[in-house]
Amino acid sequence: MRARARTAIFAAVLAAAVASSAWAEDDQAQAPQVPGAGSAPLAVPDPSALPEPQATPSPDPAAAEEAKLAEGLPKVPTEIGVRLGKATKTGKPTAGDLVLLTIKPPADQGEGAAPKDSAKLDAGPIDWGEGRLLWWKTFDAKTGAIQVGVTTYKPGKLVIKAIPFYKNGAAVFASEPKELEFEAIGGDKSKDEIYPPAPVGLPFWLVLLLSFLSLAIVFALLRSLHAWHKRRKARQEEAESAPKILTAIEEFEKVRRESDQRGHLDRGQYKPYYFSLSEAAKRFLGTAYRFDAEERTARELLVELERLGMGVELVDQWERVFDEMDVVKFTDQLPATDAAKALGGRLSQIVAQSWARSPVARELLERQQKEAAK
Repeated sequence: MRARARTAIFAAVLAAAVASSAWAEDDQAQAPQVPGAGSAPLAVPDPSALPEPQATPSPDPAAAEEAKLAEGLPKVPTEIGVRLGKATKTGKPTAGDLVLLTIKPPADQGEGAAPKDSAKLDAGPIDWGEGRLLWWKTFDAKTGAIQVGVTTYKPGKLVIKAIPFYKNGAAVFASEPKELEFEAIGGDKSKDEIYPPAPVGLPFWLVLLLSFLSLAIVFALLRSLHAWHKRRKARQEEAESAPKILTAIEEFEKVRRESDQRGHLDRGQYKPYYFSLSEAAKRFLGTAYRFDAEERTARELLVELERLGMGVELVDQWERVFDEMDVVKFTDQLPATDAAKALGGRLSQIVAQSWARSPVARELLERQQKEAAK
């Protein structure tokens, strides 16, 4: 029994050793061999040579919905025109040129119709597929068309998708899709963009010359302004220092005050006082009514005033006061003291009434009103 048991144990140990050896050979066959360990070196791939993973663009649900909507709408005739900017050998448009779509819907549909994104388009350009919608014009009854400006900033084929138009909140029609080939700008690059213009530099000597010219112009302007200010100030000082030009009524009142200040009435000297006021009254009438009054007699003066259109009542007042003054001037008769003292006040009242009706006063008033209205 013991001999059989030992034989069974030995057989089991031998089977385990054979299995372990088989497993080791399999692992060695599957494992990569390391250079220098008696095997050929492994070829490691270059990472830069590996192809880049292609990103799968996610579809735009809004664009897909618009495309589906445009496909189901009736298409209206659409004309395409290009305003070429930079000329090319083939005459094809280049990136950035304006593409003009002329869309001609029926009048009842076109009147009041607008693109879906008209509010955004009114504020500025919007993306439309591979291109951009720049602006749009409403339906014109004369031409029967709606105009839309389109462009692209990439060379190659531009597919202008159908543009749906809405009216009263419902889609009514769409433009016809169009295709147009755009060339690259300035070369044969497969992918060309609109490059910003390079700044143009000026030579240093030209910049320096322009700077000196600008300074000279500013200096000349400052000198001219200073000279103008000095001349203006001199004119103002001259006007302030010049004697004031008195009007006819102001001149009369000045003479009357001076006559009163001489004290003729207090000393009983009536003739000088009456002569002074009589001559002042004549000068007033001649200036206010524009005629030579100082060399005329009182009778001639009154006749001229009637001819010039002075009112009868006013002429009668002048006649009475001149008669009163002539009696004292040319005879030895003395006036009553109270009447002599009141003469200046009565003359001032008649002068004020005559001045208000005179042509000179009316012209002066009109001139003042025009200056005030400016």
